[in-house]
Amino acid sequence: MQRVMWWWELGGVPGMGPVRLRQLVNRLGSLERAREFLMKQASYSKSDWELRRKQFDASISLPNAWAISWEDALYPAAWR
Repeated sequence: MQRVMWWWELGGVPGMGPVRLRQLVNRLGSLERAREFLMKQASYSKSDWELRRKQFDASISLPNAWAISWEDALYPAAWR
């Protein structure tokens, strides 16, 4: 679930949507490197990152909620 949260967290950086995030991950070689890069470079403050994490936690804790990333084997091919 950690990696799913990272995708969600990073996709919320202003100007960083799913396509740009995927391109950044490809360019830097991993989600971890992209996360490190964005946490250093983005104009987000520590409280912004904490808020995104709390929003994710609140969303995923709702009844019948689930989360999946494109890395997951269950991610629908049509969505790629």
